[in-house]
Amino acid sequence: VEGGEIKIRRALKDSSTIKLLDLDDNSISRKADCELLSVTESNLETFWLANNHLCGLKNVNIEELHLNMKLTEIDFNDNFMRGGIAHKLLQAVVSNSISLKEVRLQNNCFTPIELSSILMSLSKLSTLKQLNLKGNYITAELASVMALVILNNTELEQLYISLDNLQHDTLKITEALKNASMLKTLDLCGSNIPEKLVHDLKVIFQHNPLVNVRLTENKFKSTITVIAQALSYIKKLSVLNLSSNFITDEVANDLALAIANNHSLRELKLVNNCLSSKGVFVISHALSSLSQLKLFNIRRNRIKGTEETADAIARVIISNDKLENLCLGENDYSFHAVKILSPLKNVSTLYLLYLNSMKLSDQVAVELIDVIKHNQLLEQLYLGDNSLSDGLVGLTQACKYYSKNLILLDLQSNSISPTSLTDLAVHVNEISSLEGLYLSGVTLSNTEKLYFNVWKNMTSEDLKFDLSLCSQGKILEYMSLEVKKIDISNNLKHLVNSASSASPYDVCYCYVDICEMLQNPIDKRILFTTFENAQQKLSKIDATNVVFSLSLIKGLRSLDLELFNIDESAAFELAAILCYNKKLKQIWLRSNELNSAGALFILNALECISTLKVVDLSYNNIGCQLAHSLAAVIHNNHTLEQVWLDGNGLLCTGIVQLSNALKSLSTLRTLSLCNNGITDDAVDALSAVLATSVCLEELSLGSNCLGAKGICVLSQSVSKLFRLQKLDLFNNKITEDAADSLASAITACHNLQELHLSDNMLGTTGTTKILQALKVKHKLQVLTLSNNKIYREVLNDLTDVLINNNLFYILLISGNDLQSSAALKIAEVVKKYSSTTMKLLALCENNVSEQAKDKIRATLLTLSDLQLFV
Repeated sequence: VEGGEIKIRRALKDSSTIKLLDLDDNSISRKADCELLSVTESNLETFWLANNHLCGLKNVNIEELHLNMKLTEIDFNDNFMRGGIAHKLLQAVVSNSISLKEVRLQNNCFTPIELSSILMSLSKLSTLKQLNLKGNYITAELASVMALVILNNTELEQLYISLDNLQHDTLKITEALKNASMLKTLDLCGSNIPEKLVHDLKVIFQHNPLVNVRLTENKFKSTITVIAQALSYIKKLSVLNLSSNFITDEVANDLALAIANNHSLRELKLVNNCLSSKGVFVISHALSSLSQLKLFNIRRNRIKGTEETADAIARVIISNDKLENLCLGENDYSFHAVKILSPLKNVSTLYLLYLNSMKLSDQVAVELIDVIKHNQLLEQLYLGDNSLSDGLVGLTQACKYYSKNLILLDLQSNSISPTSLTDLAVHVNEISSLEGLYLSGVTLSNTEKLYFNVWKNMTSEDLKFDLSLCSQGKILEYMSLEVKKIDISNNLKHLVNSASSASPYDVCYCYVDICEMLQNPIDKRILFTTFENAQQKLSKIDATNVVFSLSLIKGLRSLDLELFNIDESAAFELAAILCYNKKLKQIWLRSNELNSAGALFILNALECISTLKVVDLSYNNIGCQLAHSLAAVIHNNHTLEQVWLDGNGLLCTGIVQLSNALKSLSTLRTLSLCNNGITDDAVDALSAVLATSVCLEELSLGSNCLGAKGICVLSQSVSKLFRLQKLDLFNNKITEDAADSLASAITACHNLQELHLSDNMLGTTGTTKILQALKVKHKLQVLTLSNNKIYREVLNDLTDVLINNNLFYILLISGNDLQSSAALKIAEVVKKYSSTTMKLLALCENNVSEQAKDKIRATLLTLSDLQLFV
């Protein structure tokens, strides 16, 4: 609130008792706000200021702030404090707080120079017990000073850091960690840990009383065996997270031994690995000897369920009957899912149950209903991408009666019939705690006019009542009647707009009936106006094939209606619902049929919301005429992190109008503007947006008309995007004239994982320059270069990229002229260096002989997960 920070500061000055102040999530970015830090008269020890967009600080004189010298704990997570005043402020806080014990600076996107100065200040302390620097990469140049921080703070118990491409610079950090004898939590997620440090982890595990170990997204591959063996040296492990590390069945026995040695294990995450039924069986057998497990997550592996595997997982559940978080989805348990679900009836502590993509059918609905009945603390239930149909009605009914704390329900991509969806809607409408409902992929029947129970807590200033309409437009019930005086003109207007198949007579009868019941006079003007408006509006709604009206659930945080056939009429209904959910954070409306008229309804509603973080309006044919409305939505939601506007025909004029709003988003992480007819005329506006988007991780500009001139200008801005992981320039007009600029930008983006350049005109020379820039990368996972007029002269550079980046998922290089020998060589390199990771390889239309194609298929035959196009 404007002026609120001044009142808080004055109150703190007069307080001698407050020791902890939590100001997380307050959009603090003005000078008066920052002066909260200068309170010296208080005894403040703990100060939380996370997610406050401090990167927007301007005109603050740090020297004028008298900073608190008594702070022992600061939390500046997620403030994107790279550069300028924000970094200086943090530096001053750290330098002036000589007794700091806990410092949390996660995801602030510091430059190496800025991070070096912060580490130097931290190295002067000796009191640290917790240090969180995740998302601020420790490069080779920072290894020495990072080691100094660890060595000087001998009581360090929790360390969260991300290492960046350290190959021969790990020795100092390793030696420091060996001497950190109090260390209980070690988090090296997303560090691409080099082999030398992997072998030293065994010594580190021996020398430290570790309880929590998190090593996700390190792609250990062959070295995971060493990690698994090293873990067996820990005896009091409580949390183990090895997600996204390409763990295969070969290390299952070593992992099982480590698990068996740690009877106090409470959390195990093995998400997104390569474990099959065999490996999961071995690990589950070890877990069944435990009794304190609270979290078990093995989703997204390669399980194709056997009866033995299902029995082993069931035994884990039986022996750990206090489970709170269970994630088994994105695996195929075939017909054995019932065996896994059955013992969950004896668990009563579940908060989260993730069963997406398990091929569940209505045959397991009864078991799931029993699970819901016995787990009344359930907050999140994921049943998406299964084959559930009428069974969902019973499931949602069970949720209505038993899940009083349910905040998220995922039912997307199931086989819900129109009749079932009508009943389901009634049940969902009565789950008062629900904040997120996922229904994308549900296609309504063209012959059925159905909608959700429209009104829940329909309110105006002086009237509160609940009104439900059946599909015939009759009034079913009045509830929660609390009336001071009658004035329902606004409610009546919304009622008309939402009553999908009610006749004008039914709507007016509704009004008359309410007035008579409340003993209030009937306003004939409202009656006649309503009749006229209703007749006009309802005739339009009745003309549509599908009428969709979503339940008004107050407090909705997330709404996913992708591919839901929402047309102009349904958009009108949806807009009314959005107006009643002003704390919405995420909305996905990709690939509907909004067009300009429907989009205008939605945009006007979204403009009334100020809490959005994710907006996806792609492929709705919005048009450049509504760019000003889009800009207003963006301007009012300054915490937006992800924006997708692909395929909307925005053109250059629309992009220019959007740019001023986009420039204000200091938290933007994803920006996708593919297929919008953007030419070089809009690059200055785009460059201005990128200049302020220091946190950008994904930039997609594919299927536009950007040429060499535009790419050269954009490359200068792209080179400053330190956190960029994905760059999509597919299907533009990029020639070799832009290759030097683009290669320079690629070299500067240390964290680049995906590069899409197919369907351009780079040629052999331009492609060679790009590949030479990619040689120094170690994180690249996706590279697309199809249809670029590339010849076999690029072979050596391409294979060097594959060897240096052995984490490849996708390589597309079709439609060129590599010829047989080059294509064979690429296949051999893929087999040797990317056999466990490569999912898609496209080499077709490269002038390769049939004999060579057969040899390529034979070479890659053992890669069972590979999709090969040759």
